[in-house]
Amino acid sequence: ARPLADPARQRLRGDGLRGLRGLSFRQCLLAAFLLIAAALGGAAAQAMLALEHVALQGREASQHAATLTAEAQRLAERTVAMERSARQFLVLDDAGLRQRYEEAWADARRAQVALAGLLDEPAARGLLDEWRQQADAAGDVLRAPSRVRQGGLKRLTPVFARLHALNETIAAQGQRAMDRRSDAVLAELEQQRRLISALVACAFALAVLLALGFGHWLLQPLTAVEAAIGRLGDNRFDEPVQIGGPVDMRRLGRQLEWLRQRLAALESDKTRFVRHISHELKTPMASIREGAALLHEGVAGPLTADQAEIVRILGDNSAELQRRIEDLLSYQALASGSLQLQRQAVDVGALLARVVDEQRLLWQARGLRVDVDATGGNAVVDGDKL
Repeated sequence: ARPLADPARQRLRGDGLRGLRGLSFRQCLLAAFLLIAAALGGAAAQAMLALEHVALQGREASQHAATLTAEAQRLAERTVAMERSARQFLVLDDAGLRQRYEEAWADARRAQVALAGLLDEPAARGLLDEWRQQADAAGDVLRAPSRVRQGGLKRLTPVFARLHALNETIAAQGQRAMDRRSDAVLAELEQQRRLISALVACAFALAVLLALGFGHWLLQPLTAVEAAIGRLGDNRFDEPVQIGGPVDMRRLGRQLEWLRQRLAALESDKTRFVRHISHELKTPMASIREGAALLHEGVAGPLTADQAEIVRILGDNSAELQRRIEDLLSYQALASGSLQLQRQAVDVGALLARVVDEQRLLWQARGLRVDVDATGGNAVVDGDKL
């Protein structure tokens, strides 16, 4: 099954990458922001739910404590009312007092049943059962015939003493139950606090990972675009432009690739044009230099001094023009990267004096005077190109 699962996993991964590449730069940024907001919003929502749950438990615990306290207090008050009514009935033998006892007993019985529902511990239930048995024993004394009720006060005294002790014990049990419930609420609050802290940490880590992942994925094409523009600016058209990432960045990459091809074609056309023009100029220039040399040698007959000076000027200027043509070719080769500069220490003053001397015929013919004022100093340059 593994050989079948791996291609399927690869297909799913490829579909996911194609889905990402189908998004634009703006859509990728929006998706990253939405995912980060969803992670943080989920953590905030979970925190709100946890706090609401803890608050609900706190309210329930508060209501339970209030009800438990009220029922325990009512049981104690009804026990006192029962004892007072019972004692008065045994002394006065008044049916109204017995009726009052029965009413207090019924109210105390309801409180006892309510406490049994609020206190679910076995020990508390045992105390409440004993309280009911003691109350039934007191009732049996009151319901006995009048001839038997003599000495009832002595029998009631330990019964009600036990009932009061049971009331205090039941109240203490209720207090312990409220403390346990309060501790449970605090423990739940602490657990929810740890859960919220873990969720916030996970959401923050997920947000950071998403930001770093999307940032890296989105910065890669920007870095590639910057490098491609730098190569185009340096006249390096040999490396194709390949931009990945979102669809608009890939579209920009295709436009830069078209620009690279266009600039490469223009550079090639310019190089061919310069070479062609240089060749067309060098051929007649060589003929002019050859003709001037023949005239200077007297092949066409002897020359006067003025004619010889003119021929010399013609030869010198044709040589200078040929050097300019060669310099143009050298510059083109240097600009295209096929020629490297030969840097060495050059006396700048001597170089300037030599250049002025080479142009002496031109500025003399125009009646100009050129003075060279250059202090000696060396510079590491390519003297021929300079």
